[in-house]
Amino acid sequence: MSEAAPRSTGATIASADVTGIVLAGGQGRRMGGVDKGLVPLAGRAMAAHVIERLVADTGGAYRVFNGRGGMELPECLRAGCVGMIPAPECFDVQVAIYEAMRRGTPEGEAEAERRYKEVLPLIVFMMSSVDTFVCYGKRIVARRLGIEHVFDRIPCQRPSEFGLRTAQRLAASLPPL
Repeated sequence: MSEAAPRSTGATIASADVTGIVLAGGQGRRMGGVDKGLVPLAGRAMAAHVIERLVADTGGAYRVFNGRGGMELPECLRAGCVGMIPAPECFDVQVAIYEAMRRGTPEGEAEAERRYKEVLPLIVFMMSSVDTFVCYGKRIVARRLGIEHVFDRIPCQRPSEFGLRTAQRLAASLPPL
């Protein structure tokens, strides 16, 4: 493999840098449009089972990071993820979740779950599409940084009034950075 989704990300990865990739994308059409990673299997998210198995089968040789803007973050950390790829609009909350989980105490887990529940609706909204992520994510980050004007590069998704209200409502509890 010489490139990983270069058209969508603009990034390339040399094949020598990649040992393996777990592909977990898609729209879940065959499953009725549900998020496959969140489908319960034996009382836990399917993504947690995949991560746990990968870590176990390799004796911990693979370092697994949670992506997708932090969806399933606490469960993936429980399953053996060593870190995360945070969403920029709420990275500070996700770092707090990570640190709370790493304390390894019931109080830390409770704090992580509480914080995760607060930010999950925003993550789900942001991860609904790449266009949504770019269009509204930069507006949330700009608001948190105190940047008044956001400029769009054409071609791009233009924000709708409904989308702006939704993003603002879901990010209202996030403090300035």
